[in-house]
Amino acid sequence: MSLLLRHIPLLLVAAAALSIASCGSDEPQGRRPGEGGSTDTTTDTTQRNDSTVNPPGPADTTSRDSTSSGFSLRLSAPRHYAYMGQSLQLTAITSETATVKWRSTNTMVAIVDQNGLVVMNNALHDDSTLIIATANGIADTLTLTNRAWHVARLEGGHWNSPSINKLHPGDTLSITIVDSGNRPIDDDGFNAGCCTWTVTCREADVAKLIAASLPPSHDNGWQMRYTIASDAPVNVSFSIMARYNGAAASISCTIQP
Repeated sequence: MSLLLRHIPLLLVAAAALSIASCGSDEPQGRRPGEGGSTDTTTDTTQRNDSTVNPPGPADTTSRDSTSSGFSLRLSAPRHYAYMGQSLQLTAITSETATVKWRSTNTMVAIVDQNGLVVMNNALHDDSTLIIATANGIADTLTLTNRAWHVARLEGGHWNSPSINKLHPGDTLSITIVDSGNRPIDDDGFNAGCCTWTVTCREADVAKLIAASLPPSHDNGWQMRYTIASDAPVNVSFSIMARYNGAAASISCTIQP
C-alpha cells in the first residue's frame, strides 16, 4: 500500500499528459497547408481555362463583308481632271454583275449620271468633287478636279485678262481660252477650237463690224482673231463669248476714239 501511494503523483502526471494530447487543435501542430491533411480554404481553379468555361464566340466579320462575300468594286478614270464643260466617262469594275449607283458630293463642281458619265459645270476657279460609286454595300471613291478656264487677250506677247479691253477702229484683237494660270489650253483635245465663239452688242449693226479674221488652229497657237472695222462707231461696248457645252466665259471690250 505504501508503495502504491508513493507512485500516485507519477500516475496523475501521465494521465494529464495523455488528456492534452487527445484534446488539441484539429490541425496537427507545426503542419502547413499542402503538407497533408485538410486546409482552411480551397483554391477555385474552375475559371483558369477560359476556353473550357467560357469558349469564345464567333469572330466579328462585319468589316470583312467584301472579303467574305468575294465581291469587289473599283473605280477607273482616264484621268483625274477635266475642263469645265467637258465630260469624263468613269468605269466601275466589279467582280460580278451588279447595279452601281453614282453620286457627286459637290454638284456645283460636277454632276454624274447613273452610267458614270461626269460633266464638269461652269467654275470660277479650279475645284474638286468626290465621285462615289456603290454596289452591294461596297463603295469606291475618286477625286476629280474641275479646271476652270477663261478668255484672255494677247498683249505684248503675254496673255492677260483685264476686266475691260480698250480698242480702236481698225484694231485687231487676238484672244484664246486660258487656264487659271493664264496659259493657253491644248490638253486632251480641249482648246479654243472646241468652243463656239459669238459677239454680242446692244447695237446689232456694231456686231457685224467685228469679224473673225483668223479661226483658232494648232498652227496659230489656238488664237481667235477679230478685226474691228475702221468705220466702227466709238464709245460702244461689246463682248466676245466662248461656249463649250454648258460652260462659258467672255471678254468685255470698248471701242474708243
